[in-house]
Amino acid sequence: MSHIGLGISTMPFIKNHFNKIVKTIENIPEGLELDCWEIIEEGFHYLNPKRIKILKDAASTSKISFTVHAPFASINLASPEPLQSVLLDFMDRAVERAYALEAEIFVTHPGLLSPFTIHFPEIAWKSFIASIKHIVDFAEKLGSPKIVVENMAPPYPFLVSNHHEVERLFQELGNSDLGLCLDTGHAQRSGGLKPFLKNVGPYIKHVHAHDNRGDRDAHLQIGKGVLDWKFLIRSLEKLNFKGYVVVENNDLGDSYNSIHYLKSLTSP
Repeated sequence: MSHIGLGISTMPFIKNHFNKIVKTIENIPEGLELDCWEIIEEGFHYLNPKRIKILKDAASTSKISFTVHAPFASINLASPEPLQSVLLDFMDRAVERAYALEAEIFVTHPGLLSPFTIHFPEIAWKSFIASIKHIVDFAEKLGSPKIVVENMAPPYPFLVSNHHEVERLFQELGNSDLGLCLDTGHAQRSGGLKPFLKNVGPYIKHVHAHDNRGDRDAHLQIGKGVLDWKFLIRSLEKLNFKGYVVVENNDLGDSYNSIHYLKSLTSP
């Protein structure tokens, strides 16, 4: 039987100080009943031992879990050597911080083509595969968190955007413990949500949920765009999905409303 947990990303706080995240976690509106918060470790919100303790203390009374979105600014997992080793050391430290937070999931973006590798896409792909293998192996040695790769969307030249690229990734990795973070808005911009659920459903271990109207990656409140949310929830239930659906909206009020919308679909 599936168990769909609901959570909120710290995306609305990207311009705010870390303390605002903490205050929000400590003062969740009555009746919202969140299962997790996803910390975007970027900008003002890099983790350290002090912040990790503060977050764990803030969540202790409500027993909320954490997931972590890996740093992504200037990070390209498809970079070949000699830069690759430097980036992987940086990502190892990020995984260690997620482990210290007791995060269950660590979301990373896939690599993308650079001004050099756009001429040699197979070099980028091989570097990306090697990077993902390294990060998954590193997390497995620690014991957690589970590593998931997020599907991206045009116009950016990411290596994993449509469902065919997702299939290629998992086929080449074989029995890897890697999972897919299905980003609903990105999927809608990359051929539609239904082909992802039909073709790569079993790989989905985490979900980023936001809406759009098909024209851009708008991160709209759920129900304000064209995505078929009933189909998503029913599909996840059929897949016996036991992970988190984390809403990614630009506004905290939109995030709260998105949670209420999803609760109306997941209630018995």
